[in-house]
Amino acid sequence: MKSFNASHSSVALVGSMLSGVNAMIGPIIGGLTNKFGMRKTCISGCIIGCIGLSVSPLSNSVSLFMLTLGVTAGIGGGAITLPANIAVGYYFENKR
Repeated sequence: MKSFNASHSSVALVGSMLSGVNAMIGPIIGGLTNKFGMRKTCISGCIIGCIGLSVSPLSNSVSLFMLTLGVTAGIGGGAITLPANIAVGYYFENKR
């Protein structure tokens, strides 16, 4: 808050956007997982999330911080978690 000279609510919105984008990107990531496979989707999510987390400390405004951490890292996190959850379901279906 001090470095951005912003209010509590605008800084708190960054974390909320991270969780919200992570959850809302699920149907798109599901389609990409069906088309390209779990491994490629998860690796691309790692790269996107890494870019978002690496660039976010360089932001000089709350709106840029929302874009880098909230949106970009949220997309990357969604692309990591969804294929991982699907892979666990496939594993236990095959090993019953």
